Amino acid sequence: IEAIDQVHLAQRDTEVTSGHALYDLAENTIRVTGEPKWQSGLREGSAELLLLNRSNNTLFAEGEVYMKLPLTNVVDETVQQATNNFIEIYSDRFTYTEAPETNTPAGAVYEGHVRAEHPEGEIRCEILNIRFAAGDNRLERVEAEREVEIITKGNTAFGQRAVYDLAEEKIVLSGEPHWVVEDKTGRSDLLVFYPKTEELLALGHVEMSIPSTAQVQLLSPATAPDAVGTTNSAPAKGTNAPIQIYSRTFSHQGDIAVFNEQVRVVDDRGELRCNLVTIVTGASNQVQRIVAEGDVQIEQPD
Repeated sequence: IEAIDQVHLAQRDTEVTSGHALYDLAENTIRVTGEPKWQSGLREGSAELLLLNRSNNTLFAEGEVYMKLPLTNVVDETVQQATNNFIEIYSDRFTYTEAPETNTPAGAVYEGHVRAEHPEGEIRCEILNIRFAAGDNRLERVEAEREVEIITKGNTAFGQRAVYDLAEEKIVLSGEPHWVVEDKTGRSDLLVFYPKTEELLALGHVEMSIPSTAQVQLLSPATAPDAVGTTNSAPAKGTNAPIQIYSRTFSHQGDIAVFNEQVRVVDDRGELRCNLVTIVTGASNQVQRIVAEGDVQIEQPD
């Protein structure tokens, strides 16, 4: 059965419009072309090709795929449907499988140059898996794989796998995660990000590089005695070498950064070791205060 021009397909709560559709009864598939667009409740999408398989209840889209899905607030159930935020997803291909039973979740897979934009930021990757809650088909979990990049308000994190749990409102990034927070770069074994509170938590073998500034005399006093014992020498000339910080854990929120357990702070003037380091930044991201606590040791070349 071939439908041509101003095609409109309706099945339950899903509607599809396009310029052309071909229904193969033997294969039990409907091939939709001619700028197909579809809508199901608050969800909507478009692609160059749409293939509906009526035998196994799957939907496949290919070519400039676009999807818009509601992000229902799963914490505050008093929020009305009209106030839903949305996640917009772009990819090369898309496959959706309906739940065979009411107690099993439906799933969707996006592949190829995937970009998911949501109110708190953006996720880029090669494969994006989305799981819907059983029963009400609500967006519940997002899993990104391969060359993952997470962008949130000027901060960027990279890794090989990210899991976004909407119920707990957190993103867990693994696979050699590394990040850029304002002008600081770092890496760790695991990275956890909370989009709502904008808190970042790094766990295991944390390494952070902080640009050195004229205001930061981390390991050198303002004046130091020279070789013959005078005490009014000029301060050591600063360099542009960054400050390296190593620790077991790291957290960052607002203008406060905290390094905890086996902390080492290293620059070209020496090394500081302690249990806890707190860094406070101010306007223009300038470091205002550094506090070291617990078994503090300062070591300089001499």
